[in-house]
Amino acid sequence: MLRHPRLVSAAVGRMGIDAAIVPSAGYLCAALRIGGRRGLIVAVEHGCLLQLPNLPWHRRAIRQLDRLSGIYAVSAQVAPSDFMMRELRRHAHCDELLRINLGIDVSEYSIDANPLERRSPVGGEMVVGVAGRLIRGKGIEVLLKAAAEPCDARMIRIVIAGDGSDRPNLEALASRLGLGDRVRFLGWVNDMAAFWKGCDVAVVPSNELIESFGMVAVEAMACGLPVIGSKRGALAELVVDGVTGRLFEPGDWKALSMALADYARDPSLRKQLGESARRPAPSRGGVEDHA
Repeated sequence: MLRHPRLVSAAVGRMGIDAAIVPSAGYLCAALRIGGRRGLIVAVEHGCLLQLPNLPWHRRAIRQLDRLSGIYAVSAQVAPSDFMMRELRRHAHCDELLRINLGIDVSEYSIDANPLERRSPVGGEMVVGVAGRLIRGKGIEVLLKAAAEPCDARMIRIVIAGDGSDRPNLEALASRLGLGDRVRFLGWVNDMAAFWKGCDVAVVPSNELIESFGMVAVEAMACGLPVIGSKRGALAELVVDGVTGRLFEPGDWKALSMALADYARDPSLRKQLGESARRPAPSRGGVEDHA
């Protein structure tokens, strides 16, 4: 891209006549301008900025120089949440900043279009769903510890969609905690709508990693599930405590355990909050909301 910016710019121009959308401001934006692009260049800031504090100083310096090289070339920068917008303003940015939340095809997740089939009968076991990369920082171990509480272990089952480098450690932890067949690691799941429609409650337990938006929470809410989420990044914008789910401090497995127990004992409560979660909100929505 740096050696042949004109070729890159020409190729992008053929595919995106009106605008080019890039993952973040940086050298690619500069290369497009140097290569002759005059059209719009929009940088969507999903979360690269959130990684900076955890990088070694030399890599952090390189990443910051990379951003500075492309800021002048960007027409606009987009943040998917208020949290990410505040973070974006703390760093070098262009003049045009927009907040546009990520969207889903609500018809795919609608329980009216595809009747909801719960795995657990009313008064029986509660199925708790969690989805994401199985890596350090996503907080899956927090959920496992919460589920191992004696009062919860008999009432819930956990299904985990996703894979990653930390899966062996998590499987070993589940075994040590005595969860046994109450935890299922499904690996990568292609049909997330079907996955959520088989659950009663969704949990987003991120602890070390900061969420710039929370697509997992939005998908689960669209399927009528209450969401128990950590107060990490933008999750607090999506989950309204006591209305569409529950919030807990990152890493506080005891608080998560209490929330799980409350929902397991009261199916009517999770139904009520699940119905509230399905209602449109300014912080989340479907793709047609931005048409």
